[in-house]
Amino acid sequence: MKVMIVVTHLLGTGHLARALTLARAYIAASDSVQIVSGGMPAPLLQHNDVPMMQLQPVRSDGVDFSRLLDADGEIAEEAYLASRQRTLLETFTSFAPDILITELFPFGRRILKAEFTALLSSARALPTPPLV
Repeated sequence: MKVMIVVTHLLGTGHLARALTLARAYIAASDSVQIVSGGMPAPLLQHNDVPMMQLQPVRSDGVDFSRLLDADGEIAEEAYLASRQRTLLETFTSFAPDILITELFPFGRRILKAEFTALLSSARALPTPPLV
């Protein structure tokens, strides 16, 4: 079984740490896993044993989650976010998972609604959509 886990940690790294734990459990069960991380790189979290695609990173501008910052700490512009979305969809298409796991959305990460909605629309448009 092929499992894709999409996670974007915006403040700390807890969501990524939990996604890595979940990925390791799937790998231990002989499944193929692809994590797609959209948060800032987290070098303290070991992930050499888990395939991980790093999107152009974003992070929250404080704790109100109303603005996203790019890798340079500037407000993430539309072109930057559109590039992330294209990379996410390309990764989804090339990996072709049987199961797609998203983090928090739609209950959280609403600021990333466009990319999550595009991903879920792509998944649901397949003849045999992955379990979402």
